Amino acid sequence: MDVLRKGVDRINNYLPPTNCWLILLSSIPVALSTGTLFVYSIYGTQLADKCKLETAEAANLNISATLGTAIGAILGGYVTDVYGTQIPMLISSISIAVGYQWVYWQYQLGPQSSLVQLLLAMFLVGVGSVAGYFSAIKAVTVSFPRFKASAQSITIASFAISSLLFSVINTHVFQGDAERFLWFLANVCGLMIFVGFVFIRIEGNIVESKKSINENNDDGDALSESTSLLSELEPNSSTIVDGLKHHNLKSTLLHPIFLYHYFLFAIVQGLGQMYIYSVGFILKAVHYYFSQQGNNQDLIPLHSLQALHVSIIAIASFLGRLSSGPTSDYLVHKLNSQRHWVLILGLVLMLSGHVMLARNWNNNSFETVQFYMTIISGVIGYAYGFSFTSYPAIVSDIFNMKHYSSIWGTTYSATAIGLSIMTKVFGYIYDLNSTFWNGEDYICARGSRCYNKHTPDWIVTLVLVIYFFAIAEHAKPFERQFSLNDLTISHPFTLDERVSGVECILLALFVPLIMIFLVSLVKNNQGGFNSTHDTLHCLQISVLGLLVSMVVNGVITDILKNWIARPRPDFLARCGASASTPINQLVDISVCTAPFGSAVLTDGMRSTPSGHSSISFSGFLYLSLWLLGQFKLLNHKPHHLYKYLLAGLPILLACYVALSRTQDYRHHFEDIILGSLLGIGFASWSYHRYFNSLLSKDCDKPLSDEEEESILPV
Repeated sequence: MDVLRKGVDRINNYLPPTNCWLILLSSIPVALSTGTLFVYSIYGTQLADKCKLETAEAANLNISATLGTAIGAILGGYVTDVYGTQIPMLISSISIAVGYQWVYWQYQLGPQSSLVQLLLAMFLVGVGSVAGYFSAIKAVTVSFPRFKASAQSITIASFAISSLLFSVINTHVFQGDAERFLWFLANVCGLMIFVGFVFIRIEGNIVESKKSINENNDDGDALSESTSLLSELEPNSSTIVDGLKHHNLKSTLLHPIFLYHYFLFAIVQGLGQMYIYSVGFILKAVHYYFSQQGNNQDLIPLHSLQALHVSIIAIASFLGRLSSGPTSDYLVHKLNSQRHWVLILGLVLMLSGHVMLARNWNNNSFETVQFYMTIISGVIGYAYGFSFTSYPAIVSDIFNMKHYSSIWGTTYSATAIGLSIMTKVFGYIYDLNSTFWNGEDYICARGSRCYNKHTPDWIVTLVLVIYFFAIAEHAKPFERQFSLNDLTISHPFTLDERVSGVECILLALFVPLIMIFLVSLVKNNQGGFNSTHDTLHCLQISVLGLLVSMVVNGVITDILKNWIARPRPDFLARCGASASTPINQLVDISVCTAPFGSAVLTDGMRSTPSGHSSISFSGFLYLSLWLLGQFKLLNHKPHHLYKYLLAGLPILLACYVALSRTQDYRHHFEDIILGSLLGIGFASWSYHRYFNSLLSKDCDKPLSDEEEESILPV
């Protein structure tokens, strides 16, 4: 790499001079070229049809490209931070050109094409789509330190409008011919990125200049705003986030604040990109459904319809990205508020779009459905662009700019997790409702029912997960009065818990998940399911039921904790009341010195109900009910003793977790009882929402489509 760096330095002697404005302008063709990653929706269905790919296989192409972006983001970010922006630009230019050329060759082969080679080609496209793009973002961020969000929005918006530009080219120049369009991408994209190699020249390992330091002092509000939403994560979070500006790369990537943003970004990217990649298949299902209704003379051709929605998404995403930066800077510099509110607003809009998509539109006319689909594409596109664009500025506010590209690239790798999970679920549901039509086309003929099965439930679960970790877990409880002579809250504070909060969540989640996967695998190998689709369907419903049980229970438990606000048995030790505090009268937390920190003191007012008890029972009891159903243990038929023991062990484990809270003096016995009842109730409710009665002969099967109802009224 050093040799390559020296070679680039020699080339730079012959390149024209550059400046911040040339860097910003050059970032536009780089972003336009790398943004062709999302043009897949235009040629994706034609590629799948020509190469005879099923929906799930086509979804694997998405995932391969996304994995490429994840790896390209991490490696490209590191190279940018260490060696500067030009080497990633060169890598991006070559990678994307070779990737599209490879896809073009495979398209020409048609049914004789290799799925493995297509996956590798899309992987290269993914690598090329982020390495140069992220280098451009860092260069723009460094060049415009005070209004970085506004400057970033131009580059990021160009990335979004790329799909519209190339969609117009595909429709009006190539008349929807995917083969000629792929040839065009293979020959043009690499050259556009090479413009960035010439003009975007920022050295690696940037040491902030005096100007940047002064700017950071002027923008103290920009730093402090990034801490506000995190202020309840732990005590003195402002100091903690200030410290993050000086952390090395390893300590940053292991810090809870980074992990929190990584998880949240996975959800943002998964919800947005899943729709962008899959809208072609959604439109294909809707178009085919109405084409079979007899009155189809006015239907828009499918390729034109797909190009239209790609354009709508691109325009909406472009507007969202373009407005996000100025809005973010306005919140910081004018209102002294938080950039995070841009992210929250974007997620609310994203949820609205997906809820609309989950509705059954089959009883409406084609024109009505297209009108609503246009709104949905616009809302989701705008929300995705609006929320995504806020993240580069948030990362630069919180973390060390010396490692900016590496941190942002690692954050972006969360896309692979979020998108992989969500596209796999979509592809599974879509394929479950599809079949080969006339021996040729792989078609789903059920219209909107091709893709909206359980979508509302997954959406609600994701939103509640965000609410649980971002808000409910850190909300401040009511500050109830207490007395220093109250013996029920006078127990010592235990530093080492038998089961910590994180361990409780991991146990209650992963033990049931592992058991569900193992039992399903064994049952499938023994012929317990009629088909692979039945196995996957039961597995999806089982996991969904577990998540619904735990997440709904967790949110309700935290709300009750903050409303009831009962002091824990060790509250006085957490409080550390000052010596002058009267003993025989009621006081509030203003008398506390908080020897273990303010967060520990605040948490001392969240005793009832026990979160450990409710979470453990919501997960472990659900597992016990699931095992009872899968083994049919209540069907009045003798079974092996080990099956009963296996079904009962999760309840025993839940009891241990719950009772350990009294041994650690974290909860009163009443807290344990109430928390356990909550967990039992939500586990029972969630299980019977998705599975037949345990006394039924079909107790091991999910409810039929007609019997199930969505969480949302759609």
